[in-house]
Amino acid sequence: MLFLKSLVPNKLTDQKAQIRNEIRTKRRQFSNNTTQSSSAQIVQQILRWQVFEQAQTIMIFAPLVSEPDLLPLVALLPDKRFVFPRMLPEKNLEVRQVRESAELIPNTLGIAEPHSEFHPLIKKEEIDLFLIPALAVDLEGNRLGFGGGYYDRFLPDAARIATIVFAWQILPHIPHENHDKKVDFVISEAKIFSVETR
Repeated sequence: MLFLKSLVPNKLTDQKAQIRNEIRTKRRQFSNNTTQSSSAQIVQQILRWQVFEQAQTIMIFAPLVSEPDLLPLVALLPDKRFVFPRMLPEKNLEVRQVRESAELIPNTLGIAEPHSEFHPLIKKEEIDLFLIPALAVDLEGNRLGFGGGYYDRFLPDAARIATIVFAWQILPHIPHENHDKKVDFVISEAKIFSVETR
């Protein structure tokens, strides 16, 4: 578990920025082999998870460097429908179905995503389970993203949201506001837990 330095006592945004900087610094300490090994363990956790087994349409993501890699799920389970986020103007997202992860194309930020012409647009209401990344998450389901707000705008009315992190990214507490959207599940290489039943 990551041990944070004493949080600055001022604005919430400053506290979040401090945590983000510490997480980014720590991520650089892990080798590719460690990341790949932990990612493989996360995939196995997900494959054994009943909530995932029951879901048919699943939103996942293409990993950035040092993020958990869930792309093997696409190849392992061709009968499930996997959808990926695509960035839109004004920090919005849409989701499109992708049958093979090799079809993803890097955008201007280097994030692999679906192509607007080749991949079918999927309504958010059709998605059974949302698997999303995070820089950190706490034991109460408060998620800390990169600060862009894309997922915050996309997920306010969504259910069955699971954030995917490595175990060291699970913190005792993340500063948050009452209106911040919590996730329902936390998945790491160590375990899966429901925020409500932890």
